[in-house]
Amino acid sequence: MTIAEAIQEILTKADESFVDTAEERGRQHLYAAMTHMLRQGNYEDTDAFGFIHQREHTFAAVDDGICTLADFEVNDEVLVVKHIYYPPEYEPVAGESPNTFITRASEQQIKKWGIGNLRPRYDKVFYQKGNNFYFYPSDQWDNVKIYAEVVVAPDPDWADTVELTDHMTSAFQNNVIEAAAQLFRQEVFIHEG
Repeated sequence: MTIAEAIQEILTKADESFVDTAEERGRQHLYAAMTHMLRQGNYEDTDAFGFIHQREHTFAAVDDGICTLADFEVNDEVLVVKHIYYPPEYEPVAGESPNTFITRASEQQIKKWGIGNLRPRYDKVFYQKGNNFYFYPSDQWDNVKIYAEVVVAPDPDWADTVELTDHMTSAFQNNVIEAAAQLFRQEVFIHEG
């Protein structure tokens, strides 16, 4: 299904009387629904395969366990950083968990231990604040390569002929269309109510 076909389906599901007059609003709701669903993360990676990218970063000796989203060289708008993990060849140091994913510290842990003391156990952890990432213990990241799995926003400049199934499964596409139609119905109800 192309973008243009999806917009027509959204308008039809929302209210047939808008099919010929509200194409731009249908497009806005399509992108809003896609963005919201991608940000929420209630899907399998395979459902939204065109929006999930893997990027790498190797810490320099002077980084002190701090990097930014720009260090991963992501050129698109990032909605969510799903995972940060080690490459397959990574060898855990003595006492470290063999888990390839680096544990994300929660805000409660940060409040409990303080950002500078976040090390309740030997495993390495990270904390994200905005576009900044803090890795702990900070002295153990020199020359360590990591990967980030990020979810990027849909391109608002996609042509009407772009096939949605080149970026997502049909099931995810149908959920996006239904969510967009619901947004449109709510807008109509508020406007008429």
